[in-house]
Amino acid sequence: MTHVSRPFGDVTLLGDADVAALLPMADAIEALEQTFREEARGQARSMPRTRVAWEDGRMQALGGHLPDRRCAGVKQWAVTPRGAQPTIVLFSTESGRVVAILEAAELGRIRTGATSGVAIRHMARQDASTLLVIGTGRQAMTQVAAAVSVRDVSQVLVAARDRARAAAFATRVEEQLAVPARAVASVAEGAAEADVITAITNATEPVLLRDMVGPASHVNAVGAIVPHAVEVDPALLAAADLLAADAVEQALAESAEVRAAVERHGASADAVVPLHRLVSGEVRAPAGLTVFKSLGLGLSDVTLAELSWRRAVAR
Repeated sequence: MTHVSRPFGDVTLLGDADVAALLPMADAIEALEQTFREEARGQARSMPRTRVAWEDGRMQALGGHLPDRRCAGVKQWAVTPRGAQPTIVLFSTESGRVVAILEAAELGRIRTGATSGVAIRHMARQDASTLLVIGTGRQAMTQVAAAVSVRDVSQVLVAARDRARAAAFATRVEEQLAVPARAVASVAEGAAEADVITAITNATEPVLLRDMVGPASHVNAVGAIVPHAVEVDPALLAAADLLAADAVEQALAESAEVRAAVERHGASADAVVPLHRLVSGEVRAPAGLTVFKSLGLGLSDVTLAELSWRRAVAR
């Protein structure tokens, strides 16, 4: 007879479709705001990203601890030539038991969008109404949904290398979010009209240049999250009246955009503000140019995993 051990007990298992149903964008933004306030008070804490690499791949992990919700979690994934499958393991800090295991691809898209939404809420002008999204990939729609959740967006402009893909994405925005949208011929054309600009591409060279952006715009620099990639001109980051990041130490160590802004364009490393200080009200955004560099915070992943689990158990 074969005996199968069940060491995890009653664990909630949630797939990507479950997470999408449990996490409306507006709720995700509110949950992250609560966590950023806890982080500002020195309560919630992130586990920095760690990694190991091999010839044709790498493994990464990051996480966080939410003391008010008595849980901690780790997000991990292995990147291989055939893809990756991010997963979050959520623990009770009272018992040490695993309480949930979640697929994290959809959660990651929602988290990335919701983080941009938090940044827009606290950094963009209150009357910002035109959004330019640069890129039409898997992360783009949640970026638009987040902006629509925190500002009265009257127009979405879409820029992409392929004009047909930009037009098709604009149509999906109108269908899914009921906001007027249209493709633009170039990033420069869209940036000249936009109050908020979100770059979410896989570019390794700058697609958004300093001279394209107006003096009172807000920019979310989201797409370049590997150390060699530059999506937004580092001179633009250096020129910002406020430069913020969700993970400041990680940005200074791993973001080629932030490093170049500091090392070659005169930005001060001490001037990079953690997003939680804006959410807590300790720092107020100025009326000028603001830039948010998104890297991905383990604490944010754990926040949305905990909310998904709690809602799933309550159903």
